[in-house]
Parts: sequence; C-alpha cells; structure tokens
Amino acid sequence: MRRMIPAQYIPYTFTIGLWFTVIGYYFLLFIYLALFKWRKDKNFFNLMLALFFITLAIGRVFFLLYDFYDKPTIIPLTLSLSAASTPYPSFVEALIIYNTLNWRIASFWEWLSVSFISLGIAYVWLENKWLRRTLHLPPLFAGVSLLFLPGDVLFGYNINEIPFFIPQIQIDGYEALFWLGFDPFSPLFPTKWVITYQPSGAIYLTINYVLASLYSVFIPLLFFYVAWNSVGVIRRKALLLGIGFISYYVGRTLQAAIIKSVLGEIAIFIAPIIVIVALVLITSGVQYEAE
Repeated sequence: MRRMIPAQYIPYTFTIGLWFTVIGYYFLLFIYLALFKWRKDKNFFNLMLALFFITLAIGRVFFLLYDFYDKPTIIPLTLSLSAASTPYPSFVEALIIYNTLNWRIASFWEWLSVSFISLGIAYVWLENKWLRRTLHLPPLFAGVSLLFLPGDVLFGYNINEIPFFIPQIQIDGYEALFWLGFDPFSPLFPTKWVITYQPSGAIYLTINYVLASLYSVFIPLLFFYVAWNSVGVIRRKALLLGIGFISYYVGRTLQAAIIKSVLGEIAIFIAPIIVIVALVLITSGVQYEAE
C-alpha cells in the first residue's frame, strides 16, 4: 500500500522552497548592487544595501539549517513505549534538545545586516553626526551578544504541545520516531507533549523583540520621512524603499515565536511570501530613475 505524506508536513515543504527562493533573491540583489550599481556610481548606500542582502542570505541559510535540518537529541520521558504499542497513547513526554550553534550564527549575520543598512541610511540620509557614528552599533553589539553569550543566559526549557511530525525528525529514515515507538505515516499518529530547549529569557526578548522592533519601525519611517520632505525621483525612490522595508519586517515579524503561537503553522508559510514581495518593492526602489 502506498504511503501518503501527512498533511501537516506539506507547509514545511513549501516553506523550505520559498525560503530558498528568498536566499536566491538575496544573492541576486547583492550581485546587482555590488557589481553594477555601486561599481558604477560609488554610492555608499548601494554598497551598504549590497552587504545588507549578502549577510541576510548567509543568516537565512543558517536559520534554515536550524529550523528544518538540525536533528535534535530526543530523550523520551515515557519508557514504556514500543513500536508494537497500538493504539498509540494520546501524549508522549519527551525532552528535545537542539544544537544552538546554527541559531547563534544565523542571528549574528542577521543582526550584522541590520547594522549595515543602518550605517548606510545614517551616512546618506542623516545629518546628525552622533547618529551617523552610533546608529549601526546596537545591532552589531546585539549580534555579537547572541553569538557569544553563555547558553544558560539565552536558552531555556519550555513545555510545548506540538505535532511531533516535523522535518528535523524525518531526515534519516524516521529512526527517532520509530525509536519512540511510532509510525509517522499512521493515521493514529498523536500529538506530543514535549519539553524543548530553545531561545528564551530577558536578554533574548530584549534583543529579538524590543531592539528588533525599534529598528523595524525606524528604518521604514526614515524612508517615509525622506519621501515626505522630497520631490520627484527621490520621493518615489524613498517611498518604494519605505514600503519595501516595512513589508520585509512584517514578513520577518510573522516568523517570531510569539506570532506563530497565535497564527499557528500558517505563519511559517506566508512569511517568506511577504518577504519576496518586499524584495520586489525594494528592488523597484533601488532601480527607480528619472524618466
């Protein structure tokens, strides 16, 4: 009998494909901005925007590894399970521990991208010398902190009720699932009660929610401010960039754990779609020239 992939796996499949599309777009924008735009006009903002996209691409690769390909260490807390135990119990207690290195590296590169775009905006659009010298520093410090702070400061144990059928467990022949005593293709496959080791705590929330929110609002608003006080080509370019960046940060916000807990699995599917639309708008803003 042919086995069908359960429906809950389909969103992950599309999501991985969409994020690879986003990464490809990042690389194309980097090549265009660095080798064509900046090489021609020596505009510092175009150089920083190119570095913004290449660091985003690197960071997204590591986030994909962490989100979809890293295999966790699974410690079952219920020892009486066996592959022959049917019908399956309603819940399985297990401790799931992920390797946090890819998350740390990804976070560093993503914050480095914020530092680059902040530096480009400050030197091109702002006249305040203090802001020019300091605006890019908080994201840089945030990235370094997430890379080097001890695990006990950034990570903690959280209890979750989640579908156990997730891509990380499937990579090597489902051995982890069978070891726990379940057939992942069974219609009786249950929801699990698990304890996960994941980012949490005051420092993590401050950096990834408070500081990230401030920059997510500031960068688009700055472009809107420039558009409001400009005319002609500059106004149109700034407006497109502002809409593009606010769309980009909306897509990024949908990836946040808090948002996922509210919207459910649909958040991981629509986030890359919004990011792709945002990249199209940003590209239009960068390319916009006087007729």
